[in-house]
Amino acid sequence: MDSTKPNELSADASTWVSWVRDLFQWTHDPASAEVFYFEANRMLYAQGHLEDALKGMARFFRTNPGSKIRDSISGSHLDTYVASEKWEWAYELCEEFLKIEAWKKTEFHEKVLVAAGDTSSRS
Repeated sequence: MDSTKPNELSADASTWVSWVRDLFQWTHDPASAEVFYFEANRMLYAQGHLEDALKGMARFFRTNPGSKIRDSISGSHLDTYVASEKWEWAYELCEEFLKIEAWKKTEFHEKVLVAAGDTSSRS
């Protein structure tokens, strides 16, 4: 992945990300917090905090496979590995996605099948 140094988050941004992660973890209605969680991870990603953002994205799709925004989060995660030519990581992520029962009959599942084929031949 990109080896550039991440931008330093402002104190407000760092506090907001922390608050969103706490909200997401403790809420009884994760759907009400998921857009905030997605945006917090997008902000981290945009500021170069890729590892932290990808861990947050993975935590999200593993705990909320039925979310309405799962395709955006999971797709961003997979696209990062593909764009950085981390073929083996991308293929392993595809394998994990293909095992998620809630995704079996979705358009995203079909896209992951194609990506799995593309990345397996490159790893």
